[in-house]
Amino acid sequence: DTLDEILTALLRQNPAEAMYARVGGALRTYRLHPYTLAHWRQGLYLYALDIDANVVKTYAVDRFRAFKRMRGEVFAYPEGFDPESLVADCFGIIGGSVQTIELRFNRQTAPYVRERIWHDSQVAEPLSSGELELTMRVGVSPELESWLMSFGPGVQVLSPTSLAARLRRLHAEAAQQ
Repeated sequence: DTLDEILTALLRQNPAEAMYARVGGALRTYRLHPYTLAHWRQGLYLYALDIDANVVKTYAVDRFRAFKRMRGEVFAYPEGFDPESLVADCFGIIGGSVQTIELRFNRQTAPYVRERIWHDSQVAEPLSSGELELTMRVGVSPELESWLMSFGPGVQVLSPTSLAARLRRLHAEAAQQ
């Protein structure tokens, strides 16, 4: 029923009222203008204007507890709206504070990282030691942190120092558990 309401609201450009539970957050009601759906890593996401905050946000469809479109009401889809622009600076689908990230991958990890394009902004610099330096301009987000954590000691965050400190804390917490 929720997905049907979302799809119909998208097709008919109906505003909606939705109850949404953020991860680790309280259930909250939002007034939305649904703009587009996206599929990312086995999840379905709705990009919608949060009317009260006047900001387009990303909502995981499976976290909606209720979704009701306002039948008979219509909103104007923004002229020139480009859904891809919402994720241009993202490392994945969730945004964050956009920063230049400088990383060094060790010899064992470098071949794996080198074989893919992780972000459109990336610049990869192979080092004579077999290591790889990778620079990207992306939003710092839980997705980026999780990706970096997956390399364990195979990656060093050169900058920003705030990201390096955060990953050290996360690794220390993981080791304590």
